Amino acid sequence: MVECSRRLNPLCEHIVADMRTLRLDRPFDAVFLHDAVGHMVEGRDLRDVLITAALHLKPGGRLLIAPDSVQESFQEETNLGGTDRGERGVRFLEWRFDPDPKDHRITVALSYSFREGERVTFSQDTFPLGLFPSSEWLELLEETGFASQIVLSTLPSTGEERILFLGTLRE
Repeated sequence: MVECSRRLNPLCEHIVADMRTLRLDRPFDAVFLHDAVGHMVEGRDLRDVLITAALHLKPGGRLLIAPDSVQESFQEETNLGGTDRGERGVRFLEWRFDPDPKDHRITVALSYSFREGERVTFSQDTFPLGLFPSSEWLELLEETGFASQIVLSTLPSTGEERILFLGTLRE
């Protein structure tokens, strides 16, 4: 994935690191956390990510967080898709569900079917993602030095309303 990004974005710096412990020793005006933050399944991991963001911001810098879901609005979902090119094709199924609504995790199950000519092979994977209530996001932002607020955003492609979190690092 990193090599693909390097090919597509040759002018961008690429750093492979753990977002909980990364230290670049240089400040930025803004930090954006998107889907990778979903892999934080424990509150302490999420706190560590927010500390990392704070350490990389100038005073008054902004942090925008766009989690895939928050606990109070999570709905199980299934996504399907695929494509064909000549003798090759792929189909995928993504299933997101919450086996225990009392914890901070959901399960993502992925299934892939690959076709080359008449041969079809299959691959699957299952992994947890973090699912935190908005109140916990806001509390952790405050604890890690941010003035925080919720921002509602509508996805143009689906009309779905998403909850984002905007933090401003206190000076």
